[in-house]
Amino acid sequence: MDAANRTVLSSLYAPILLNGTSGQGVYVGTTAATGTANLQVQGGIHCQGNASFTGEIQAADLGRLGGLAVTSDKYYNGNALHINYISEEGYFQAYNFSGSVWKPLHLKGSYVDLWGSNNKGLTINADGNASFTGSVSIATTTAVVGYSLTIGGTASDSIYAGGDVCALSFTDRSASPKTLETAYAIVESHESTPNGKLNHAKLHHAAWGRKSHMEKTGRKIKKTREKLVPAVLDGLTGDELTPARVEEEEYEVDEEVEVIEPDQSKRNLSMVVSAQALVIADLTRRLEALENGGKNK
Repeated sequence: MDAANRTVLSSLYAPILLNGTSGQGVYVGTTAATGTANLQVQGGIHCQGNASFTGEIQAADLGRLGGLAVTSDKYYNGNALHINYISEEGYFQAYNFSGSVWKPLHLKGSYVDLWGSNNKGLTINADGNASFTGSVSIATTTAVVGYSLTIGGTASDSIYAGGDVCALSFTDRSASPKTLETAYAIVESHESTPNGKLNHAKLHHAAWGRKSHMEKTGRKIKKTREKLVPAVLDGLTGDELTPARVEEEEYEVDEEVEVIEPDQSKRNLSMVVSAQALVIADLTRRLEALENGGKNK
């Protein structure tokens, strides 16, 4: 509303219907229009009930709302919180538009459910325990079929357990010495230290563990990522000219390759088990030969 028709309200208990033209509406805490919104507030808004909006909201903080109903494809953003619904996809993001940086996102409740349309997902209970329905992939987006947990990446230590590990069975990569002589050398290299630990300094190099790291090749490779493009609004009417959308953009990163090398501080159990099996089989044959009068079968 213009200055001649402006009304100052000290208190109001009835509903307000805002349906004015662009730049004419209700001002709270200010007497000057700073944009095209029908409601302009200098300060904060506290809602004890639900707040429903069919247009755009821009604020420094969208917290303390009993409910936020998004009834059209609009984006709602502030310095700390970004809620975005675009076409058939929904986004809940913590992003600082003024600084163009991502911020921490905290979800807190008696328990938190993150579920997909197939009724599979993650539940975090009040005690902090998490339960998953379906398969879980860590450091990879491709789960191995038949396994509940898939861990990818190139870290030299993918899993560390500070306590006991219990399993029905373990399947290794079946490493094995190339010769029987190497198998004997591995078994015979096992010695204990005075404090009852394996002496890795004496361990045969074929039984050393492995470690990996990434090295840059000096080349660049192209990748794609999602980029949020905000809606474009008419400067006079405030109408949405172009809806907010997500686009893919290309960017370059340094190409890296995984380098695997021996690690004497670790022991390759697969190699050791295979070496022991070969040694036991050879000793069994020799024992049988002795029992048969020196004739080997």
